[in-house]
Amino acid sequence: MRKYSFAAQVQIAKEIEDKLLEYYATLKEYVNVVDVRYDKDFQGMDIDFMLVKEDNPHFNFEMLEVKADFKTHKTGNLFIELGEKGWLNKTRCDRLLYVDVENKVGYYIHCFYLKEYIHENKGELVEKQVGTTDFGGFITTGVLLPIDSIKDEDWVTTINLTKVL
Repeated sequence: MRKYSFAAQVQIAKEIEDKLLEYYATLKEYVNVVDVRYDKDFQGMDIDFMLVKEDNPHFNFEMLEVKADFKTHKTGNLFIELGEKGWLNKTRCDRLLYVDVENKVGYYIHCFYLKEYIHENKGELVEKQVGTTDFGGFITTGVLLPIDSIKDEDWVTTINLTKVL
């Protein structure tokens, strides 16, 4: 199992989230973007932003989680945490923006379908454990989800973030 320092990545991820917050605030499809990253209730649901839409009075907001990945450009995979406390079971977000930091590409993913896909294909996906050298040295287990296996699904949108990041 490979261990890495999480602290440096957390700081870079926060900077990416800040830039994405500014970006989403410029999009016309949202009338408001609410930063909930520091709200304990939303942290418990793994939600970073509420994107408020004006065009739908019945469902007028979307909960967004941002994940920044520093290895996707090498591996071609998304790492999705499993387990009781893992991201997949913990999050209540509607959409995940999974950011390939090096390539400045985002994968805007509908979480309902992502969860469904992982549960249906779990036996075919590679499981991996990763650990940290800081933050108490925690270990987490997840699956490696090849981007090529989902990028053409109608619940995944690829976004060029070169001008944003």
